Amino acid sequence: MIKIIGLGIADGDISIRGMNAVNNSRLAVFKTAVTDTYALKDSLKVESITLDDIYMESDDFDDVNTCIVNKLIALDKEYSDIAYLVNGSGTDDRTIVMLRDKGVAIDVYPACAKESTFSKTSTSYLAISAYDLVAEHVFMPDSNYPIIIKDIDNRWIATDVKLILSNVFDDDTMMLMTTLSGERTLPLYELDRQDKYDYYTSIYIKDSDYTKKNRFTFADLLRIMYRLRDRENGCMWDKAQTHESIRKNVIEESYELVNAIDNGDIENMVEECGDILLQSVFHAMIAEEMSEFNMSDVINRLCNKLVGRHTHIFGDVVANNSEEALKAWENAKAKEKSQNGFIQKLAGIAEGLPQIMRAEKVQKQASKKGLDFESVEEASKKVLEELDEFLTASEKDKEMEAGDLLFAVINVLRLSGIEGEVALGRSVSKFVRRCEKMEEFAHADNKMVEDLTAEEFCKYWSECKAYENRQCNY
Repeated sequence: MIKIIGLGIADGDISIRGMNAVNNSRLAVFKTAVTDTYALKDSLKVESITLDDIYMESDDFDDVNTCIVNKLIALDKEYSDIAYLVNGSGTDDRTIVMLRDKGVAIDVYPACAKESTFSKTSTSYLAISAYDLVAEHVFMPDSNYPIIIKDIDNRWIATDVKLILSNVFDDDTMMLMTTLSGERTLPLYELDRQDKYDYYTSIYIKDSDYTKKNRFTFADLLRIMYRLRDRENGCMWDKAQTHESIRKNVIEESYELVNAIDNGDIENMVEECGDILLQSVFHAMIAEEMSEFNMSDVINRLCNKLVGRHTHIFGDVVANNSEEALKAWENAKAKEKSQNGFIQKLAGIAEGLPQIMRAEKVQKQASKKGLDFESVEEASKKVLEELDEFLTASEKDKEMEAGDLLFAVINVLRLSGIEGEVALGRSVSKFVRRCEKMEEFAHADNKMVEDLTAEEFCKYWSECKAYENRQCNY
């Protein structure tokens, strides 16, 4: 077992237990002599060495840490009882993490952590290694807490950290950087522009008022919504809303996002994605107040679903293409919802969906059981049949026959690889666009659309179609 001895952040910070543990060892191994904590050497009763030669021989800090770990394992085999002395708490050094990952037995004798030099104005903070931050890719901290990032020991890791932090903070956000040579304040965009980095390099970003930020995190969103729903000081409109009163907003915002996607409007997509996210958060806030569920429940359910249904990613199912992946998802979903039969799967399709979309989903399920037309041509014959039945139906049966006609048309579109909802939406938009252009042409002739004769209406409509065709040819 290797004893890990925290030396603290200054000479004399080592604990009495730590000092006794060192003196009871067969060998004391200092990670480096280039700090004032190395003065402890003069008080030791055992043989000691430093690992500074590894720093001199290695190309970068990744190589340094790997070589140090290998050296410690070799020394532990040779001496059977060594003390490894590191600056800080004894738990916040990168080599300690690497020793644990290798399954090496260690016993830690902690001291002051170097983070304590940053957190003089707060008892709470988030501390993370730059290497862990970069490996995880995801970093969405709560702005209510100061943030400390350690182990920024080279320019490359500094660049990666800067790029990740730029998703959360403005480029000119000020931070305190600490290195072996001292402290300085600098903006985020200068993080990877320093002349030198060392194993002690860390940055400290103080907590901020979320109402004065330009870049926000999910925690900020929740805090804003809690404020808006506050019973005493919240927004009168926001706190008056219920599940039912904002129900239609989910549908409206979804269609606005679809519209932005169809238009290739990336800027608007950003906004509409946010509006849809707002609806989820809004309903979770209302539910939390009613003791129904909360945002954590929503996220837990979603993550469990993603993991549980991607059996070809997180399980042992093999999927070699998108079709097999979809089949794996559907099988996992059916098992999760105990939908073993065809009828159960049909009944599980939400009635609240837009009915064109619901029809497509029902038809796709039926197709898997062989209940489908063999070709688009065969399906088209059904459309003509349903059209005839609609035209000859009594007033009482007209609505039902109209539904059958639409269902048959959707079948033709589905078999043609066309999404009915999208196709209809584009046709409606085209109709509105032509009406607007027709009004424009009529006004040019000092006429009002409302006063046009049937013949004039057809004339202007034909002009609009011709105008559109010319625009498409450019």
